[in-house]
Amino acid sequence: FQVVGYDDKGNARLDTDLPLYTVHANTLTHEPTLVGQLAALGVVPSKGHARRLVRDGGYFVNRACVRDEMHPVDIAALHAPYVMHVRLGKKKNLLIQVLQ
Repeated sequence: FQVVGYDDKGNARLDTDLPLYTVHANTLTHEPTLVGQLAALGVVPSKGHARRLVRDGGYFVNRACVRDEMHPVDIAALHAPYVMHVRLGKKKNLLIQVLQ
């Protein structure tokens, strides 16, 4: 992805070939896990499906395999433009941007 500018709130506008999902930082207090966010965004059909991906080793965040179903979305660990690359299974790749 490439940053092509910024909006009036300071969030980066991205140019990417991957599907881009956005989530507001304040919604992370209601659903802090990435499994929950993937279900809420409609990326996976249910939290149960997302949990199965984790158990089967088919869940990657920024190229690292995630084995914890309660893996949080940690804004402090993200660098500007606050984007995570998520891979589900072998072929489904997407970006999740956390808006401030």
